[in-house]
Amino acid sequence: MHSESGTHPHGGGENHGGGGVIAGAPANVGELWVDTLERLCGRAAHELKGALNGVAVNLEVVRSRCERPETLASAVGTYANSASDQLGIVIETAEALLALARSARTPVEVARVARYVHALLAPAARSQGKRFELSGPLDGLGATSAGASAARLSVAASAMAATDAWSHVVCRVAGDDSDGVLRFESRDAEPAACCIDGAIVDAVGRSGIRIQVDGSTISITFPR
Repeated sequence: MHSESGTHPHGGGENHGGGGVIAGAPANVGELWVDTLERLCGRAAHELKGALNGVAVNLEVVRSRCERPETLASAVGTYANSASDQLGIVIETAEALLALARSARTPVEVARVARYVHALLAPAARSQGKRFELSGPLDGLGATSAGASAARLSVAASAMAATDAWSHVVCRVAGDDSDGVLRFESRDAEPAACCIDGAIVDAVGRSGIRIQVDGSTISITFPR
């Protein structure tokens, strides 16, 4: 089991994986995870509020039209379906927020963390005209021996960096029998530069997780 605490003796900001890392001071991985979770929740909160407002508006239309005796089902079907879709977003977002806010049991299932992070960031990406997709089954990642905060931090920070920099991001799995590798890949014609805080890279590195930024790809290698 890898430790989640301690500080890097040489400071943060090394260039990991050929660039894409912003210099930062050493920090405790738990503190970095709390800060990242706060930013993640901030992004999700706006979309959650929008979805709740959409549910309320569509249900009010359904209610008012159903009060008219001559109203046909077809006249309210579109609004009811929209309310249902928006409620689905609300439920998925709330479940992801609750799951990530709880203390995680170890070993951590990386695929589950990736799905929660996707549930929180995908609606925000769509509202900005971007795409954030999961490609193929993620269960091949299995569990990691790294600490829970480090595993969550590595996925969330990488996903936020990718969706900030790129307009079309695909999350998928690669790896072998000894290590699980989660990748965030840009499908943009000309990917912009993507950077991750060096303090985060160093902190999760002390837990055995390696983050590499290479042009159009962010790769996270998790110890089994």
